[in-house]
Amino acid sequence: MVSGKGHDLPICPHTYASTDLLHALSVDASMALVFRWRNCPMEKLPFADHQHYELVEIDLSESKIVQLWDGKKFLNKLEHLNLSCCPRLKQTPDLSGAPNLKTLDLECCRKLSYIHPSLAHHESLIELNLRECRSLETLGDKLEMSSLKKLDLFLCESLRRLPEFGECMKQLSILTMLAFGILKLPKTIVNLVGLSEVDFGHCKFTGVPLSYGCFVGLKKLKSEEPTPHYDLAHLALLTDLNLLSNNFLIVPISIHQLPRLARLQLIRCFKLEVLPKLPSSLRELHALGCNSLDASNVNDAISKACCAFAESSTQDPQDILQMWIGGNEIPAWFDHQEQDNGVSSVSISFPHNFPSTETMALALRCDVNPERNVLDANAVCEAEMQLLRVVVADAPAHAPPPLLTCLLLFCLAYATAL
Repeated sequence: MVSGKGHDLPICPHTYASTDLLHALSVDASMALVFRWRNCPMEKLPFADHQHYELVEIDLSESKIVQLWDGKKFLNKLEHLNLSCCPRLKQTPDLSGAPNLKTLDLECCRKLSYIHPSLAHHESLIELNLRECRSLETLGDKLEMSSLKKLDLFLCESLRRLPEFGECMKQLSILTMLAFGILKLPKTIVNLVGLSEVDFGHCKFTGVPLSYGCFVGLKKLKSEEPTPHYDLAHLALLTDLNLLSNNFLIVPISIHQLPRLARLQLIRCFKLEVLPKLPSSLRELHALGCNSLDASNVNDAISKACCAFAESSTQDPQDILQMWIGGNEIPAWFDHQEQDNGVSSVSISFPHNFPSTETMALALRCDVNPERNVLDANAVCEAEMQLLRVVVADAPAHAPPPLLTCLLLFCLAYATAL
C-alpha cells in the first residue's frame, strides 16, 4: 500500500503493473509517502532514473526482491528502508540518492553477498541491521559513517574480517557480533569512542583489547570468548556483564572492582569452580548450568552477597537481589526437616554475619528434573507460587532501628531438591 496525507493508494497484488506503480509513487511533492508491500512478488522496483520520489519509508520485507533498483535513484526524503527476510536479495542498492536514510534493515537476507560502496560512506544512517546475513563475507575496506549508532552483525557467519573504522565514527554506541570467522579486531576500533554496548558473541578473538580507550564508556559487555584473561577494573561504568558459555575455572578477579555492576551472567560456564567476589552494587546473578561449582563456595558467595546487598540497599521496594544458581545440593544454611505427617518443610538458619532487618521477604523456587520424579509436579508448582515472609526474631538487642526492608529473591534451580 502507498499512503500519504489523507490518501491511501492500494495496489492489488494480482493486477499490479509497473506503470500503475510508477504513477502511484509519482505524486505531488507536498505528500510524504509510506510504501509498504510485504510479500511483494516483483524482483525489482520499476523506478525511473530521473524521477524524484517523495517516499519517506519503504517496507518490502518478506518479498521476492532480488535487486531493489538499478543505478542511482532520487529519494531525498527516504528515512527508513526495510528489506528484512527477503530470501532472494543478493545486493544492496546504490544509496547515494537517499542522503537522509536513517535505518536500513536487512535482517535474515541470507543470500545477501554484496554491499554497495555507497553504504560505507553514508553520512545519515543511524541503524544498520545485518543480522543473520549468512552469505555476507565483507562490508568493504573501511566504514566512514558519521551518524551510525547501531551496527548488528549477529550470525553473519561468513564474515571473515571487520572493516576499518574511520575517525568520524564516534557516534557508534551499540556493536553486536556473532561472526565465527572473525579472528581479530581492526586496530581502528579505537576510533569507536562512543561504544556503550558490545556483544562479541562467539568471535574467536586472540584477545579482546578492552584496555583500549574506546571501551572505557562500556555499560554492557557480552563475550563468549573461550578464555578471557582481560582486566575489567577500568570499566567503571559497566552495569551488565555477560560471560555465558565460557570455559574458565575462575571468573576474572577484577569483577568486584566494578562499582556499578548490577547484572552478571555466568550461564553454562560448565567448568567454573568458584563464584567471584561480587560488588555490593550487584542485583542479579545468573549462574544456571555451572555444574562444577563448589558447594561451600556457593554458600559463602550467597552469604556475602546478601550482606553486601543489605548494607547498600535503599528503601525502594523495587530494589531487590536476585540469584539463579544451579546445583544438586541445598545450601548449607538451609536445614531440611521431615514432619511427622509426612509433609516436607525447610527451616532457614541465616549466616551469623547476616545483617539484622525488621522484615525480609524470601522467595524460593525449586526446579526438579522430571525424569527423576523427585517431587510431585503439582507440589512444585504450588511452592513456586508462594512468597514466604520471614521475621528475624533473634535480632540482637543492640541492633539499631531497622530502616530498610531487605527483599531477597533466590531462584535455586536444583536438579534434585528437598
